[in-house]
Amino acid sequence: MEKTKRNIHESLLRIETMNDFLERLRNSRPKWEPEWRISDRGDLEHKKNGYYIEKERLAENWLEHMAEKKWVDMNTFVPAYAEACHRAGVKTVKIQY
Repeated sequence: MEKTKRNIHESLLRIETMNDFLERLRNSRPKWEPEWRISDRGDLEHKKNGYYIEKERLAENWLEHMAEKKWVDMNTFVPAYAEACHRAGVKTVKIQY
């Protein structure tokens, strides 16, 4: 029982840390502006090739999906994604690993 409580506590700490991390990324706008366009409602679009992620799909596993694409610079995508989620009001995202 004690081990389960500890695991839950550790998981909650990781979530808080992830939220802090995403907030810092969200505040780093200059990193994403050259490559990504984000609508007021949270739609995300690559400026050069038009790759488009609708607001309604932001909670899906985009981090892993985009990391597989050779043309994606994750240094610009991750902050853009965090900002798009913020604008869309997305509170949780699906991350599989």
